[in-house]
Amino acid sequence: MPQNSPKMARTTWLLLGAAGLLALLGYRLWLLSQPWVGLYHDESYYYHWSLIPDFGYYSKPPMIAWVIGLSSSLWGATSAGIKLGPALCWFGTAIVMGRIATIIWNIRIGAVTAVIFYTTPLAGFYSLFATTDGPFLLFWSLALLGFINAQQAVMDKRDPLIWWLAAGLATGLGLLSKYTMFALPFSFLIFLLISPERRAQFRTLGPWLAGVVALALFSLNALWNLDNGFVAWQHTSDIAKLDGQTLHPGALIEFWAAQLGIFG
Repeated sequence: MPQNSPKMARTTWLLLGAAGLLALLGYRLWLLSQPWVGLYHDESYYYHWSLIPDFGYYSKPPMIAWVIGLSSSLWGATSAGIKLGPALCWFGTAIVMGRIATIIWNIRIGAVTAVIFYTTPLAGFYSLFATTDGPFLLFWSLALLGFINAQQAVMDKRDPLIWWLAAGLATGLGLLSKYTMFALPFSFLIFLLISPERRAQFRTLGPWLAGVVALALFSLNALWNLDNGFVAWQHTSDIAKLDGQTLHPGALIEFWAAQLGIFG
């Protein structure tokens, strides 16, 4: 019996985490099916995009329209059908977050991490809306999972190429979800550069393959922007106020306070 204790504990934590996530998912899907839940104007905007599949749109990359198009074709062009795909993305992100924490620490922390993420005000609120953040965070977390697995493979002296490929695919799909995804590969780059033993990975195929795959996927949107006067990139630049004041100490404090509020 003592020999089975660790395995039983892992199974228990896995079941507890899965039960918590599925219960919350069921509750949120029930909420989406209620007649008083309607569409926000941005959701209607994205739904009309989904009726004309393309590689880009006026203000965003195409992923949100693709996700809505898929879910509404399966569930119906209803409020619930439009919101379903992005809602499932938040659920998927919780699972991936749990997996990342399990790799770094253990199954207990992984289960708790998944449930904590899925119960934060941010995840709870946005699970009820069709926004770009749902697919964006899913692919962000998948790219991070691929990168962590690649690093683990290197440490274990295994071939990390498949994980670099996965990280590249997820990064490319993230770039088709939200342009903010560009921050993540730069984080990977810095992580490898500051560690002499990890810097040697630049002499292998993996990181370069990931970069090529990510950029190849993003080129779909880049070419669309080229054909449409770079309208989406210009819109993103305008709302980011890149031509205005760079440093805003007051806004930085406000941002930090908002992060604490979002975390709950």
